[in-house]
Amino acid sequence: MTTKIVTTRMTTPKPARPAGKLQAWTPALLAGFLIAAAGPAQAKCFAPSDQTVGWKRAPIPDAAPGLAVSDSGLGSSREWVGQFRSDEQALVWLNSEQGTMAAATYHPGRIEYTFRVSGGEWQMLQIELARGLAGEKVDAIAYTSGGPVPLWLERRVSGADVTVEWSLPGVYAVAVSFHHHLRERPVVTSWRAGVHTTVSAAAWLPVGFRQPRSLYYYHPGGRTLLLCDEPDYALKVRRDALTGAEPMAVRLLPR
Repeated sequence: MTTKIVTTRMTTPKPARPAGKLQAWTPALLAGFLIAAAGPAQAKCFAPSDQTVGWKRAPIPDAAPGLAVSDSGLGSSREWVGQFRSDEQALVWLNSEQGTMAAATYHPGRIEYTFRVSGGEWQMLQIELARGLAGEKVDAIAYTSGGPVPLWLERRVSGADVTVEWSLPGVYAVAVSFHHHLRERPVVTSWRAGVHTTVSAAAWLPVGFRQPRSLYYYHPGGRTLLLCDEPDYALKVRRDALTGAEPMAVRLLPR
């Protein structure tokens, strides 16, 4: 008779997780699931009491420090609504009479446009072309008192809008070259220069636009605007649109 010997390996049982610790995490997990299911929080919005054409001044409430004109009912046209907040930077488009443009052809298949702005700093050049680029190479050179500084070298660009930005001080001219070769020569139909600045501190700003904790905006008329807390939206305004203007105070009605 054969005897079968069975060997059993003893293992140490793992301690059970305390029930109290699991219960302590449960409310936090549930709260996280509820927040995720609810989605992103909606911006706090208000309806201005005055919906007529003209410049307005709205007080910035504590609950909406990034108050701005919402794109509700405006869509892409919001880009043309001038607005800025007190003591914050905004992009100011300079007056068109402050600049000049000249075109020159130095080599076959390449045309260069030179833009000059007088009377102050500028940090952005925006160009509108008659037709869109299809990946053509573009050069951009900034001219300062210390000499020329390349901004772009043979950068391939698509579309009819070309925007060049820089942080150099003392730029008095920017030359933009298009390498079109066998393609149709690019034609500039319009251009503008801009600078990022605190509008409410500018010496040229009318006195009525210097009230602290205020949103100043231009109402285009013919529609109802909403003001919402949108701190990430970049505010822009044309300098010539503020010349001789006087804002009207509005009240914020809850939505």
